[in-house]
Amino acid sequence: RLPELLQNLEDLSATIELTEAKENLPDIDAEIPLSYLTPDLLKVIDVFEPYGEGNPHLQFFSKDLKIIAAEAIGKNDKKHLKLTLSGGKYKWPALYWNSADKMEQYFSVGDRVDLVYQMNRNTFNGMETAQIVISDMERSGSSGPPQQTSVEQMPTNLA
Repeated sequence: RLPELLQNLEDLSATIELTEAKENLPDIDAEIPLSYLTPDLLKVIDVFEPYGEGNPHLQFFSKDLKIIAAEAIGKNDKKHLKLTLSGGKYKWPALYWNSADKMEQYFSVGDRVDLVYQMNRNTFNGMETAQIVISDMERSGSSGPPQQTSVEQMPTNLA
């Protein structure tokens, strides 16, 4: 019966169509639902320190954040994007490096987006706030991570 099983498996395998996996999908450590997207996420991130070559920063994926403000920034060329996003109960400052052109071409204020990002601390004038650094972004409604309402103000004291 083993030869018959092997023949059936071989016949069946000939009918299986292999498709190419999407190239350049970002590495994602966790999907963070909006209900868990809080400043407390920084405490989780701290547990995995120190970050470096052998231990890269955690990459997260979250769906359905709303762009509530967008501004091109940069010294001379304004090629970076500073966003304010709403998701869950909070407004989130976000940076998307080298992507100001994407806002003009693909996104508008009011759009809902899915993000691949890192969360970090921004310290300015002695104030520490949580900040999203976007690796990739696309309009909400896709089937997975991107390829390469009233909300409360984000807490400013995260000590």
